Amino acid sequence: MAAPPPPRAEPSVPPRQVATAAPAATASAAAGATRVLFQGSAEDLDPTGRTAIRDIAAGLKGTGDRVQIRAYADSDTETEGWKRRLSLRRGNNVRLALLDEGVQSFRILLRALGAPTDGGPGNRVDLIIESR
Repeated sequence: MAAPPPPRAEPSVPPRQVATAAPAATASAAAGATRVLFQGSAEDLDPTGRTAIRDIAAGLKGTGDRVQIRAYADSDTETEGWKRRLSLRRGNNVRLALLDEGVQSFRILLRALGAPTDGGPGNRVDLIIESR
């Protein structure tokens, strides 16, 4: 008697990509996270990124939810300090965009993490909604 085949894994839902990136640079975000990708050492949001921020801000209205911003930056030639500073600038630009859309500052937590350690794309900001 033949053994039954192993169960198939549930297909994962890819994260919402809000900026252009090379196909190899698209790794899955944490469940429920929105990912904004940046090109090279860019720190400003492009129009697609701004649209994603508007969508998140609209979803936060009327709730007590908070948003955690996890900002990353990566480079093969730069120092860890440079990566952390670039990730901070990116995170601050996302924070300012959320503030411009009416999200209160106490509902935003920013973490500038420098180089990623989770295997995801290096030049990105992940936005995670935390329910209260």
